[in-house]
Amino acid sequence: MPFPFNISSEKDFDDLTLEEILAGQIFLIDKPLTWSSFQAVNKIKHTIKTKFKVKKFKIGHAGTLDPLASGLLLICTGKFTKRIRGLQSRSRDKKILGGSES
Repeated sequence: MPFPFNISSEKDFDDLTLEEILAGQIFLIDKPLTWSSFQAVNKIKHTIKTKFKVKKFKIGHAGTLDPLASGLLLICTGKFTKRIRGLQSRSRDKKILGGSES
């Protein structure tokens, strides 16, 4: 795995095609301590650019985690970047991640 963190999506990252990434993917990553959200996005962006020899595509994250915090971060590609605003408004909803309210 080319990432120094865990990454989850519906399909294994290595099996995704460029068409699937451009159509839109949502990745759930476990952001490492000391990394900024921007660094996590850039690592995925660089990997996609290198793997597919593509110069430009849409990518972004829903929410920001402090570099001194580890935790889950949503990263969207392609047309799914238009969903970021909606995901951000629901990011603190425990039901989105399968949790329960206490």
